[in-house]
Amino acid sequence: MYSSLKGMTGGGGTASIKRAFQVAPGETIQKDDVVTVVDDKLYRNREMKLSELPRFSPDVYYLPLGIENMSVHPIGGDSFIHIGMTATYIHIIRAEATAGGIQVIAQKSLPVFGSEGIYKLHFKPLTADTGILYYLEYNTSQWAFRMIRWPGEEELRVGLPYEIELYTYGTVAVESLSEQSFLVTWVCGKEPAKVLKSVSFAINRVYDTIEIMGTPLSVETNETLHDDFALSKLADQLFVASFWLKGATRGTIVNQLLQINQDGVPVAGVRTAVNTPNNNLVELRQLVLSPTKFVLINKLDTMLNYYTVFLEETDLLIGIIHQVSLTDPFFDAVKLSSDRILTAINAGSTTGALTLSILDTANPMVRSIASKVILSTVKGNHNKLQLVPMGNDIFVLGFNHVTEPGYNYTQAAMLRVTTEVIDVFTQQEQLINIWDKDAVAEVFRFSPIGTGGRFIAAGRGRLKIYRCGWSPMRFITSGIGEFKEATGDHGFIKRTMDVVRLTNGYIAIAYRERDTWHGKLSVFKPADGGYQPLLSHTFSYSHIDNPSIVELDPGTIAVQFKQRIVPAYDSKQLDRGEGIEEMKVMVATITESGLTNKMTSGVTYLAQLYVNSHFTKLDNGCLLHVGVTSGSQAVVAQVVKYQAQGTAMYSFGRYLALDYERGNVESIQLAGNKVAVHTFSCTILLEISSNGDLVAFERIYSELTNRKTLGFVSDGKGGAAQITINNSNNGLETTSYSSLNNGLYQTADTVARKKQAFAVKSKMTNFGGRAAFVYRARWESGRDASYDAPHQNLWLALLDIDMETDGDGTPPKDRFYPFPGAVDIVPVFIPLDHQSAFCVGTDEYGNQVYMLAYGDGESLSYGRPYLTPLGVASSAGNGGEHVEVTVRGISESETPLMPGAVYYNGRDGKLCLTAGGKKIGIAISEHELLVE
Repeated sequence: MYSSLKGMTGGGGTASIKRAFQVAPGETIQKDDVVTVVDDKLYRNREMKLSELPRFSPDVYYLPLGIENMSVHPIGGDSFIHIGMTATYIHIIRAEATAGGIQVIAQKSLPVFGSEGIYKLHFKPLTADTGILYYLEYNTSQWAFRMIRWPGEEELRVGLPYEIELYTYGTVAVESLSEQSFLVTWVCGKEPAKVLKSVSFAINRVYDTIEIMGTPLSVETNETLHDDFALSKLADQLFVASFWLKGATRGTIVNQLLQINQDGVPVAGVRTAVNTPNNNLVELRQLVLSPTKFVLINKLDTMLNYYTVFLEETDLLIGIIHQVSLTDPFFDAVKLSSDRILTAINAGSTTGALTLSILDTANPMVRSIASKVILSTVKGNHNKLQLVPMGNDIFVLGFNHVTEPGYNYTQAAMLRVTTEVIDVFTQQEQLINIWDKDAVAEVFRFSPIGTGGRFIAAGRGRLKIYRCGWSPMRFITSGIGEFKEATGDHGFIKRTMDVVRLTNGYIAIAYRERDTWHGKLSVFKPADGGYQPLLSHTFSYSHIDNPSIVELDPGTIAVQFKQRIVPAYDSKQLDRGEGIEEMKVMVATITESGLTNKMTSGVTYLAQLYVNSHFTKLDNGCLLHVGVTSGSQAVVAQVVKYQAQGTAMYSFGRYLALDYERGNVESIQLAGNKVAVHTFSCTILLEISSNGDLVAFERIYSELTNRKTLGFVSDGKGGAAQITINNSNNGLETTSYSSLNNGLYQTADTVARKKQAFAVKSKMTNFGGRAAFVYRARWESGRDASYDAPHQNLWLALLDIDMETDGDGTPPKDRFYPFPGAVDIVPVFIPLDHQSAFCVGTDEYGNQVYMLAYGDGESLSYGRPYLTPLGVASSAGNGGEHVEVTVRGISESETPLMPGAVYYNGRDGKLCLTAGGKKIGIAISEHELLVE
């Protein structure tokens, strides 16, 4: 049995050691918390979940893994309902597009009990706070109807399902009757002949239930009745259904009025019919323009037909047909006014013309008022077209673009259309990629939100906010973006991201945006406990790659990038011949108020474009520009200077060719104006004179046989460490070099680091005397990193490059930590000091997140310090206050302890009996812990 040792010293006893520390800003410490110290500031030593970290782009929201987007609908203001599904459940969220991004207000998951999942799922808003969810499971004809309500500002309610056998796999149409009822229409195949049926359902808002009203109405009996039809509401209690009867050589479209009597039961009204010139129906659609007129659109094999249908007293009158040749199955149409509509078609499935037309319906004959070809070569059999009205004559057209087999791009065009004119279209400023390669438009859903020219694009497991506007500059943009290693540019990309820490503490990241391929700049500023976004700026609306960012003067940056002169929004523009691309440099100053003094100019000091180039800052205020030319693949170098007035960049000194037929190059500053330039074959030491001339000293050709060089890291003493992979065992290795007498010399044998690597994924930097970089582990088994397991095989290596500390024969003090990132996301690890670094990775839900990484030489954590414990808090305090910590000895605990039990550091920063964290001490009484 343990007894209290309090107050005992000397033999058999212990002396308590307590120290006071200031609590870190934004932190709260309670008595008995396990604590640690970073930069002389006290933190509760708890682990942070990756899902708690701030997203790099709040404009992107990732859905749980495996959810297929089915619908997204605005519900007023900036709020919307999104519905998705998996094989086993339906996922419903109520979300809001706030200034800080997409925020989920409420969510529901509905189980699906069928063994084969859902075949069809639809959602129909009925009132300002009510909608109907209806769906069909595979290999059944039993449909389920559920009431969804979103009253108030944060509620989301889902009622019990009403299930009914409809005996159809075709269209089921729902329209609102009143706040307490709705109409359902379908084609039933149970009768001896197919029957178009319609029935009313009553809504009980108290219990959120649904019940059928009366017997369904049957309005047609015919074996040739097509399963798909159209239903629209003309006025209160008045609806029109259009269905199709297949004949031997031609078909017949029937328009049937449905009236609702005083009991809420549908009654058949007048009908009218028209023959169609073909016998294979693809789609039938209605577009209501007024209570007495709608446009009937039917898509046949090779023809799109328009009819104006008028309601005069009790008669339905059909106007003269308007035909358009169309082989692609997809089209869309929206209302412009009570007389005019806007249509979008693709004139061919192989090489088509994406065309907009304004059609007038004032007279019985539909006629074209204006027409414009948007893109001349749009291909693909999955080319779903979606016209989304944004208000103020602005429309967004979503479509699929197939440039080559296997490369599908979902894109959107911003349009300004009045009832008379389709405005001039400029591809570079009005087209955007909604998703990069391997994504087809038919899986995407679009919806406008609010009144600020924003819309939601839902597809491939995520939701994203896009913004568009027309004046003073025509643009369509995605706000804050994301970046990743590879995008849809057919494998030509050499680098898609670069990052720099500025002297004012800001972090600036220049990157090629994941979906749009535009050039983006995101800046983060220091904040309590980490960093927060300062600005996001689009510096190029073209396709960019090869960005390099460097600080010129305090707070002033230069961003190099290569952009396409004409973006590849059309397959005719994919030719990468002479004059397709250009080099640019943007110079700007970053302050608390944003981006100022911005100036962009062309790179004129080198005739050939760099394929893979970057800036290195020199001590004399100049920049070393090193890269590989696009023509001869030569490694070249040039000193350039920044001029605040006039041209942003100009050459300073002579151009120098360093190596030939090499596909890659990197450079690191060793000391002063000495730079080591490394290619696949050799390393060249350069010294830059005061007049900008480059002096190349003797080349060091690699004698490290059977090895692949991954990169170099400066050791901070004028030398460098070479990081290699041994080809025989894939093991990481380092070789140290020193700079002496204008040369680089190997100073020690190559050292194996006992870890296998596939490739380096991040910049190589010096972090507290260690070479820090993120690499992809080379495992012979196991899954690749993915969004559901983001740090499956990405690791952060901290390799000891100060070989002098290992002179006693002890092995290098290396550390390896799982890095939170998916394999296709370019990781960021930028040291801030010897204990912390700025990081960008991904959380377990696929969100690209940013965070601080904390290290103390033994442990490393992401998001907040979860390091080697210092001790136990003996008092409580908030940020800025001082708290006493028991470092060793007896800590009096307010929390009851189990005498004799060993206590550990729990993941929440509390004392824990589970042996998962570091050992803290042993309980010697119910309220005394012996801290060891």
